[in-house]
Amino acid sequence: MSSSQSSLKSSASKSSSASSASSSQSSLKDHKQPSKDRQNAVKNSNSITITDVSFAMKFNLADIRATQPKKTPPSANVPTTKTNGVKPIEIKTFLNEKGIDHPELEEDKWLQKFYFMVDITMKLYKLNIKLRGKGVPAYALLEEVVGFEKKLLIFSEDMESDKLLYFRNLKQYCDEANANIVINYFCITIKKMKNEFAKRFEQFKTNKSTLAFIVNPLNTNTHEINIEPFEIDAGSFQMQLLDLKNKDLWSDKFIELKSKLEELEVQKCMHVAENKWTALKEIPRVEEFIFDAWNSLPECYSEVKKLAFGVLASFG
Repeated sequence: MSSSQSSLKSSASKSSSASSASSSQSSLKDHKQPSKDRQNAVKNSNSITITDVSFAMKFNLADIRATQPKKTPPSANVPTTKTNGVKPIEIKTFLNEKGIDHPELEEDKWLQKFYFMVDITMKLYKLNIKLRGKGVPAYALLEEVVGFEKKLLIFSEDMESDKLLYFRNLKQYCDEANANIVINYFCITIKKMKNEFAKRFEQFKTNKSTLAFIVNPLNTNTHEINIEPFEIDAGSFQMQLLDLKNKDLWSDKFIELKSKLEELEVQKCMHVAENKWTALKEIPRVEEFIFDAWNSLPECYSEVKKLAFGVLASFG
């Protein structure tokens, strides 16, 4: 479990710092909300880096987007596109103004890689946005990553079929340039991405039930939970969890919790779809609702609370 903790933090955030085992155990016993340091670590998390999918670019795309190049006649060798992103003719104009020679802009295969990179980076950016939300619990991060892995399979099948439903920039370029798509190269690249995701998050998939316990204790199978790192009495834990599931007064707390989390997710999806990034930052922290639900339980549920607060303290 300790290796899983450091693995997810390093994969989902470059700047997050993992808490030590001793400090985590201390937090469990005190049943306190995750520290400010851990909250700030999640708040300042960065994107996932996929080193297997990168093409060397000799220019700064941010500068190109911010620059308004003069209109020039389209080049016979470099077809223009109707996309909203960066166009080769715009890049070429920008580089010419800077006195930089970039012959790759005349090469079909290089341009195909460029448009593929534009399409795949957009997908990674959307994933990054979902992973960077306020106080996103580890189980939610894992769900997003697993979901993206499955999407990569669909992307690979789409590429193999030559339909390019999910690679619109690449398709538009190839249609206008009448180019033959380098399908095999792109399929291998996508599969490498999937393998990298699977490798980095493999250990966390085995602990999925433990991570999801904090929001779904009523449907938890005790045999699928790893309680060993949290110094929990297994017998007391099973009895307390059974009692919790059978008392409506307390089990209703988690039915209400799921309802609140559903509302937050609807708001988040709406803001992402409308590119309202400022509004996205103003959505309440998920972990606050989770903490309040568990904190409302009496001390007769000390062992189940210890697991919940332990997961929050270790991954929150």
